[in-house]
Amino acid sequence: MNQTNISRATPGLRDWNDLNVLLKIVRSGTMRTAADALGISHSTISRRMSLLEAELGTKLLDRRGRRLCLTEEGQAVFETATRLETQIADMRRNASGRDQQLSGRIRVTLPNEQIFEMLAPDLVRFRDSYPDIDLEISTTARKIDLNSQSADLAVRIIPHGDLPDPDLIGRMAAEIHFCIYATPGYLERHALHDHQKTELPPARWLGWGGDQAQPDWVLQSPFPHLTTYGSLNSPQLQLSAAKAGMGLAILACGLGDTALELIRVPGTTPYPARDVWVVHHGALRGMKRVRILREFLTRAIAEKSKLLTGKSVT
Repeated sequence: MNQTNISRATPGLRDWNDLNVLLKIVRSGTMRTAADALGISHSTISRRMSLLEAELGTKLLDRRGRRLCLTEEGQAVFETATRLETQIADMRRNASGRDQQLSGRIRVTLPNEQIFEMLAPDLVRFRDSYPDIDLEISTTARKIDLNSQSADLAVRIIPHGDLPDPDLIGRMAAEIHFCIYATPGYLERHALHDHQKTELPPARWLGWGGDQAQPDWVLQSPFPHLTTYGSLNSPQLQLSAAKAGMGLAILACGLGDTALELIRVPGTTPYPARDVWVVHHGALRGMKRVRILREFLTRAIAEKSKLLTGKSVT
């Protein structure tokens, strides 16, 4: 792409919406998916791409099968649009970061519904204390990029001992300990140890997926000789299957200890595996309502430390 076209690939903010369309198409792979994400029709997004290509005087996208791929010139425009996206997000964050009002919206992302259920009574107290602050809460297992302004504040569960991204501000609220659980009936009908003189069939782990009968996490467990059964790829599925008597499950103590159907497998003890952090982007340090919510949630989660670490069971 020549220098003239590169210069033309950096239009003013009046053209940002069309560049944003290009970003959405590339990241989703199809115009239809991008149109759904933007809330516009397929014909509209197609027309806007045609206008952008005409304005820049170059073809930006090629179709390969069902997907759209960037041309060489399109790649240069995409990189420029990505830089503009970051700059605009920084500008908006810096402007909103000076907001001292205890009113307005805070977008909060949580890692799962179980965390929301645990915090729901606390969020009622927050609402009563700050009725003019409107919380927009979503849950996702994906790590939301707070640089993209898709959320203001996040409760994150990360591997024990790790740290959040350096551009984030926050505190670790609590550790999460895990232990091994099963129903009493399952343990009565299955053998845990390979040296047991018994006709009972061996116990089996509830699998998380993959082709290995004894993946690394099994080999590192107190029962490395046991094999896995099935593939249940979420904590909620593992919990439900364990409660039904399907096998052994490694669960967060906050889940396993509160399930009346389950007990800790004899001889096993909880161990730290995850940490809970409450974080927001550094540019929002001056936004008073975000800071207050961060401190509130950090305290609320810390108050549940005994539950999360398995120390509420005696």
